[in-house]
Amino acid sequence: MLISLIPCQLGALFHIGSDPYLDFTRMADKYGQVYSMWLGSRLVVVLNGAKTIRNALQKRSLIFAGRPSFHTFKILSGHNSGLVFSDYSRRWAIVKKVCSTAIHRYVTTPDLLESKLEEECHRLLNFFKEQRGKPFDPCFILRMALANVILKVIFDTTFHYDHKELREILEISDAFRDSLGPGKAIDFLPWFRFFPSKDLIQLNLLYAKLMCLIKKLFIENRATYNDGKIRNLADSLEKVIEMETKKSLENGTVLEFDESVSLWSLFDMFGAGFDTTAVMLLWSIGYLVKYKHVQYAIQAEIDSVIGNERVTMKNVKQLHFLRATVYELLRITSISTMSVPHSTTADTNIAGYSIPKGTVIFPNLWSASHDPNEWENPEVFNPQRFLDDQGHVVQVDTNPNFIVFSAGRRKCPGSELAVLEMSMFLATLLQSCRFTQEGLESKYQGIELTPIAGLTNKPRTFYINVEVRKEDERSKRCKA
Repeated sequence: MLISLIPCQLGALFHIGSDPYLDFTRMADKYGQVYSMWLGSRLVVVLNGAKTIRNALQKRSLIFAGRPSFHTFKILSGHNSGLVFSDYSRRWAIVKKVCSTAIHRYVTTPDLLESKLEEECHRLLNFFKEQRGKPFDPCFILRMALANVILKVIFDTTFHYDHKELREILEISDAFRDSLGPGKAIDFLPWFRFFPSKDLIQLNLLYAKLMCLIKKLFIENRATYNDGKIRNLADSLEKVIEMETKKSLENGTVLEFDESVSLWSLFDMFGAGFDTTAVMLLWSIGYLVKYKHVQYAIQAEIDSVIGNERVTMKNVKQLHFLRATVYELLRITSISTMSVPHSTTADTNIAGYSIPKGTVIFPNLWSASHDPNEWENPEVFNPQRFLDDQGHVVQVDTNPNFIVFSAGRRKCPGSELAVLEMSMFLATLLQSCRFTQEGLESKYQGIELTPIAGLTNKPRTFYINVEVRKEDERSKRCKA
């Protein structure tokens, strides 16, 4: 059965992206859950709804595991040397396995991660306390904190918030994200690459700067790596590569692991590791100010379960309502709206439509997280949906409709770390602080939950008043 084609003029094409999840979801109302369009010279198929996306990314994971041959992807993958933007291949599958194993081994070794997370959580908490009583935009400082976390997790490198190099990293990252952006004409009209392009020059320059930083830190870390002793994620990656290389030699096979594998893997981990989590924490604070009863319920749980004790990776797992709130925030914001585009590695079909090999695939993850066929009142912010009858958090791994980190072979390998970071930061901040807009001038009032669309959906600027909770108040609630 042929796919229905929706004509799309060039100007209209690159307008999609100003509000992509709504644009694509509205089109699904008219054209169905699976529809296609010509974007420039490329055929693009958009997948909508949880069931449709599951059928593609999970049940046909190999066929939908490719990446389009976008010019920007070639730059960002080192011509298929990286993890996130590289096309599917046997080598990519091995690198994905190695990276996933390295991250899991690191995250599940508490002594390696806990002290680093706790240190940054309390550094951020002290900064928040200093802002009490005045209008405070938390965006920049959250990004500073999360950049510090990922640098410390990967390389054991930490900066002060006013450090010049850390600020430079964030400036490069901002410009890098804006330069990449959604719907670059050069990706859909490949012949554009032969014309002068400020965006392309900027992208190459920013990529080179970031890679230079990663390489510098990587070389410094490798120089002190000692006999498989794991200190950070870079060490964990080196250790897993050593194990896989040894295993392959014993099996009589050869693995193509050189320095570029580690460099590009760490480049992708850094790029994906701090910006999305920082944006999610910003969304979290906005929602908790808007929905006071949820903030108060989390604080009541913290007071009851942890009291005045220090927040740790162990006791944060006992905060069922907090963890349910984290899952609900991930679902309702769905910040990686369209995921990174996929492509098909073979001819296939979805919902009766034939899809040729090499077709660009846009999975509309926002539509899956807001699918009324799978979620009751999906537009309502309700953490209770992730709690069972006993008040225990439901493991989202068992919920096939929770695909905010994508699904199948391209599922984000850092999802476990992202959820843990969000939980630790929120528990630490909410144990000691209350976020409100009470007492602020009218010009600082209001929180708009309609996002600014882009590679990640960011909240619009908002201000908060940080109130420091008194210890006697927490003690009384704990005893109650």
